[in-house]
Amino acid sequence: MDVFAVLDEKKEALDWLENAVNRGFINYPFINNYDFFLDNIRGEERFKKLMERAKYEWEHFEE
Repeated sequence: MDVFAVLDEKKEALDWLENAVNRGFINYPFINNYDFFLDNIRGEERFKKLMERAKYEWEHFEE
């Protein structure tokens, strides 16, 4: 997803991010705040919706 975001291929980056979240990659703090490769898609509505979901799952994770 990072490569697509850097190449400004926003749809592909978001597709891969959605795939990652669907498969359990819910590290909300990292994705939302620290992965600087995703800076150009953070303003996208689809990104925001994915982050709402990832944040919820991150905060309600049970071991």
